[in-house]
Formats: sequence, C-alpha cells, structure tokens
Amino acid sequence: MKNKKKSVAQRVSLLVTVIASICGAVYVLYVGRSLILPPKVIFENIKDGTAFEYPLVILEGSTKRTQSIQINGYPITLSPEGTFQHDILLSPGNNTLIIDLQDPFSMQKRRILRLYCRFPCQPYISPSVTKKSDTPAIDAQTKSEDTIDITNTDSEATPSLTPVN
Repeated sequence: MKNKKKSVAQRVSLLVTVIASICGAVYVLYVGRSLILPPKVIFENIKDGTAFEYPLVILEGSTKRTQSIQINGYPITLSPEGTFQHDILLSPGNNTLIIDLQDPFSMQKRRILRLYCRFPCQPYISPSVTKKSDTPAIDAQTKSEDTIDITNTDSEATPSLTPVN
C-alpha cells in the first residue's frame, strides 16, 4: 500500500515536471522568436506586379522584427512602431525594387518587388491646366511677338495616383 502511494506521487510529480518543461520551452520559443524568425515587411498599398499610370508612387508599409530597411540601397526611416512611407519615382516600363531588411541580431532578408509604369515618356499635362501668358515673348528668328503657353503648377491640377491592375 505504501509502495502504491509512492508510485502515484512519483507519477504526478513526473507529469507536473513534463508540463512545466513544455510550458518553459514554449515560453523560450515565444520570447526568442526574434532570434529564430527573419525580419518581415508588409506593404499596405502595393503588391508585387502592380501597374501604375503615373510615375510617382508612395510606398507605405510596416515591418516586424526589423532594425533597418533599405530600398534600392537607400536607407528608409522607420517610425518607433515600425511603419514607413517613401516616395518612389518609376521609370517607364518594368521597375524592380530591392528591399533589404536587417533585424537587431544582424539577420538579413531581401525582398524583390516588381512594379510596372505605363506613363508616356513625356510628362502628363492636362489641357485644362494651360493658359495664355500676359507677357509677350519675342521670337528670335522672326522678331515677332507671340504668346507662350505656361503650365499651371497648382496642386489641384495634379492627377491622382491610383494603381491600375
């Protein structure tokens, strides 16, 4: 009888030890996940393969487990919460952005983002934003007075930047 009580107590003690060990291991993995998992970036407004009508794109996103971020070698400032915003000027056609992340333990991760820009080679000028100048210009060849077109640079005349799929 005494032997039976001792074996039950040993089994309970062993069970408690196993459960405590499992809980300790899970806690160590949870706390040490930044040592195990690489840095991560999440883009809020752009995904790989997005096509745009205009060359200026505002890249917004957030990071996890990241100390520094670079886009095409240019360092980007992160907020204390890990968010960022950066203007990108696209060339006509295919554009490749190389995003390099580094965590506090020097673990690095590279992500490639491919964007396409359909804008024409010449800047977009809406016909509704041109006006005639009040000052005449003198043509160098004919010496005659002509008027020249001047583009209005008001912010209201700037087209909106919306991705086109």
